[in-house]
Amino acid sequence: MVDWSVDWLESNRPDEIPDVYLITSLQTALRAIATPVVSGELPQMIVADHRLDPEKMPKFVADLRAAYPECWTVELLTRAAGVPSQPDSTALVHPVSKEEWLDQVRYSFDDAPTPQWSRATLREI
Repeated sequence: MVDWSVDWLESNRPDEIPDVYLITSLQTALRAIATPVVSGELPQMIVADHRLDPEKMPKFVADLRAAYPECWTVELLTRAAGVPSQPDSTALVHPVSKEEWLDQVRYSFDDAPTPQWSRATLREI
């Protein structure tokens, strides 16, 4: 998915240089999400893979959404995990196809640069 995303960005946003962090633990993730706050450059998208820690990930994702409301937080769920607890969640189920993932990337970067401008949210207003 990282390769698909970087390829898409290189083709569609050649002037942007994405920062991509591959996280192997929630402790590493906590350190990594502090970096944008310190630098003042908030991420446009955070992908949270629930397989990393299925028990702690729902709270972690809720905290991410609270900390970065202007950032897309996309959850990668397993079928066993069921639906996300947040009604406004953006979630995909493993395994994610390339087409499905790139649809999400296109939507997040082109159609609705922040969740607040999502067509789904605008329909509710």
